[in-house]
Amino acid sequence: MGIYAWSTNLNWTHKFNQDWSMVAAAGVTQLTDDARNSPIVQRQTSPTGSLLVTYRF
Repeated sequence: MGIYAWSTNLNWTHKFNQDWSMVAAAGVTQLTDDARNSPIVQRQTSPTGSLLVTYRF
């Protein structure tokens, strides 16, 4: 038991008007100790990202 990974994320939201907006997100996850050394692990560090367009009605 214990901490097997840490992660950090950055999100940014931009409103175009009262209905439309865009959300951009980026992050990274890093495995630690036993999880990092597992034989099934292919990457010790994994980046993530997304870009969303939303409409509110």
